[in-house]
Amino acid sequence: MLLFNDLFNDLLGYIAIIFLSFSFFPQIYIIIKNKNADSVSYSTYYINCLAASLLIIYAINRSLLPILLGNTIVLFTSIVIICLKYKYSQDLP
Repeated sequence: MLLFNDLFNDLLGYIAIIFLSFSFFPQIYIIIKNKNADSVSYSTYYINCLAASLLIIYAINRSLLPILLGNTIVLFTSIVIICLKYKYSQDLP
């Protein structure tokens, strides 16, 4: 039994994408502003990349556009953070 209609469910999904997408930008901003990424964990963002990649495949197979869009943005921002960590960190992998 569905709790909400499809339009409302899609709306919730797109609103979640907005929040999920913007959740990574403060970290990117702080890294660029301070030119320091020593406190950022590589493993956290490697795991984010793996999870987002798997969810992208899942979303494609299930035709779930909100999940696809959200995780594509998560994958992209996680890669940006990894690159910034590599650029600014003294702790190279």
